[in-house]
Amino acid sequence: MFLLRGRRSNEVRTLHFEDIDFENKLYTVRDKNNKTRKNMTYMLDDELIEHLEIIRESKGLIFKSPITGEKLTAIPKKLWARIQEEVGIKMRIHDFRHLLGFTLVNNNVPLEYISKALGHSKITTTQRYSNQKELMAKEAVDVFLGIVKK
Repeated sequence: MFLLRGRRSNEVRTLHFEDIDFENKLYTVRDKNNKTRKNMTYMLDDELIEHLEIIRESKGLIFKSPITGEKLTAIPKKLWARIQEEVGIKMRIHDFRHLLGFTLVNNNVPLEYISKALGHSKITTTQRYSNQKELMAKEAVDVFLGIVKK
């Protein structure tokens, strides 16, 4: 659920229940667990809260290894492979971030909002999604011109 909201895998795997503020509907990705090296606070939506309430504990990692109880070293590969097969997709976990950014750009969401959602420290990082939009438009025109010229 966090991945679909633009979080990086490591950010999700290092979240602790102490990072969740249920009362104010916020969660914080600690500075040592993200690329910006600053604490990043995001809003919790009702769907995330509902899922977190099911597994809620007073402290500790939210997503921990069922074997060691420690931080997961990665998203379980077998689980991800099964999900990909069931849904009929072939993509990396990190591709959700790109899909989110690209979808938001193509639906005219301001780059500043997208940058905040993805936790980018610089707007130039987010701008690559708008470049993708231009690239797709060029490819579409190229296909059209190819058809017309035949």
